[in-house]
Amino acid sequence: MHIIESLVNIRKYIAISSILISIAIFTYYIGRSILGIDPLYPFGENMVKYEIVIIPNLIYLKPVTLAIIIGYLGILTLLSHLTNYAIKNWSEHHFFILEVISGTLMFISGYEILFNFTLWNSLISSLAKNGEISDNIDLLYNIFPNPNNPWNLVFASKIFYFTFLSAITTFYYVNRWRSFKIK
Repeated sequence: MHIIESLVNIRKYIAISSILISIAIFTYYIGRSILGIDPLYPFGENMVKYEIVIIPNLIYLKPVTLAIIIGYLGILTLLSHLTNYAIKNWSEHHFFILEVISGTLMFISGYEILFNFTLWNSLISSLAKNGEISDNIDLLYNIFPNPNNPWNLVFASKIFYFTFLSAITTFYYVNRWRSFKIK
């Protein structure tokens, strides 16, 4: 029980550390592209092309997957940390603003998830029909709306899924805080 209490007391530091580590992973890979070490386009491909070995021969994660897992842990911990403060100090106006922002992000990212998975599935089906699946399907990319700046579909899907999950979690917390404030 003492360990759990200790973790609850350091939620703020876990949240900050997790978010900073996630940002550092993204910055590292985007920096590699900007410096010309990795190609810049398709955007995000360098975070999907490689695997980070977590446990040899057992667990491998793409850098984008690792970054969003750590980032979501940070968001979840931050919302948990803010619970008492929000219930005590926030007005209905604050709750409403966060609810509108998270609802809007849910709508936009939900659409993007569906679009990216549909496009990815269509591209895989097209390649399979032509008998051309010989490479890594994780490297397929979206050239719409700008063919000069394509995005890797796995990268984009994971980013939008992270946004969607974070928005749903925030929406849940805001409504939970609001209900506790009313009681």
